[in-house]
Amino acid sequence: MKKRTLLLTILLISVPIGVVALAMRLGPVAAGYKAQTLCSGLYITQRSHDQLLQGELKVKDQPILRLTKTEVDSKNKIVHGIFLGVIQRTAVYREGLGCTLTFNKTTPQLRQQSASFKPSRSKTSDTLPWPLGNQVEPLKTNPDGVDMDRLKLAVGKAFAEPVADKPRQTRAVVVVKEGKIIHERYARDINPALPLQGWSMTKTVMNALLGILSADRKVDLDKPLPDSIWPNPTANHRNITLNHLLHMEAGLEWHESYGSPFGDPVTFSWGTGDRAKLMASRPVLHPPGTKWKYSSGNSYLLADVIRRLQNKSLDDYWNLPRERLFNVIGMDSAVIETDEAGNFGGGGFMYASPRDWARLGLLYL
Repeated sequence: MKKRTLLLTILLISVPIGVVALAMRLGPVAAGYKAQTLCSGLYITQRSHDQLLQGELKVKDQPILRLTKTEVDSKNKIVHGIFLGVIQRTAVYREGLGCTLTFNKTTPQLRQQSASFKPSRSKTSDTLPWPLGNQVEPLKTNPDGVDMDRLKLAVGKAFAEPVADKPRQTRAVVVVKEGKIIHERYARDINPALPLQGWSMTKTVMNALLGILSADRKVDLDKPLPDSIWPNPTANHRNITLNHLLHMEAGLEWHESYGSPFGDPVTFSWGTGDRAKLMASRPVLHPPGTKWKYSSGNSYLLADVIRRLQNKSLDDYWNLPRERLFNVIGMDSAVIETDEAGNFGGGGFMYASPRDWARLGLLYL
């Protein structure tokens, strides 16, 4: 700690104040990104350090990440991201919950938070055909109405890398017709059972969980959200409903920008321990229901609302997706990561195998 403090002091003296201020703002997010990404890659997808360095952690065009190193405690399944040797973020792996960044809680406190949580797994048969089981038989004849040569050509284009310095890094494509997998292709080191981060497909799962609670008559989609959600509610805040959040018409301030390290998706993903609380503090720029705007922030808030409306223990909340959705349709590989507050990362932090993501798509179809 003394060495890091000394290094920070030297930086403050020798580098212009504006540059230091920029580094102090970006550093924690960069450290958080590398810590959680490496942690999830190692302990959820169970890929090697080298594979992750060539994939998610490739930093050719991201100088801020080149200044961020990582340290792995494989015994305790903890990963540290360290920016310029002085700013640190720690990601802690917990079975069934993936990796969580620490901000105000210590690693032992996170472990204690999950001490009584025992994630269950469905036992999808390996002898039954997909999607009821895990058997995927080779096609004996081409499906009606499908030109398989053209289909394979189209899928092949998804894996092509036409621009060397802007890689697509396609991981997997699974094509389903009439309830059967008719074609699938995987990148090197990826296989049908390997959990992959679904990013915004996680929003679909938040939608499904609300559908389940709505069918249970535990939620009213058109009823304004509880006042307790908002730290400083205005009249517009008090008019926001679940439907507004689901349809991305809540009007809350949000900038879905991925080109800037200061964009909301980056800040919310790796810069806060309570995403829903941060989103609830946002002002309402447009009266609810009057303007559509894509917002991952809405889904982070929905994850908290699901927890509140379920009105049960944290363990019950964490088990809800598995007991009522994943186990029912055979998504054995699915894991939704939580933030430090315990809420699901509803905007994009869910992992599942390509075939399990296809099961979710088939459910919606």
